[in-house]
Amino acid sequence: MYSLGRTLFNAMQYATGEQGDYSDRLKSLVGRMTRDDFEGRATLDYVQSACRTALIGQESVTEICQRLVSDMKFDSSSEGMYN
Repeated sequence: MYSLGRTLFNAMQYATGEQGDYSDRLKSLVGRMTRDDFEGRATLDYVQSACRTALIGQESVTEICQRLVSDMKFDSSSEGMYN
């Protein structure tokens, strides 16, 4: 969970600079995912629930993942796997 949280944190910083224009709810979730105290860290169930709640009225997580995967194309060239 910590690694996923750090990945999200770094992606947020990379995309928009220091803090970006992200909701307090997202910042709080990433903070809970990256707590030093293992026992206080967000669980997978907690993160999934938070994501489902945030997506109410929008497309499902499954639909988002399927769309992302269908947009990827395998590239066997030396420049990378996906383009």
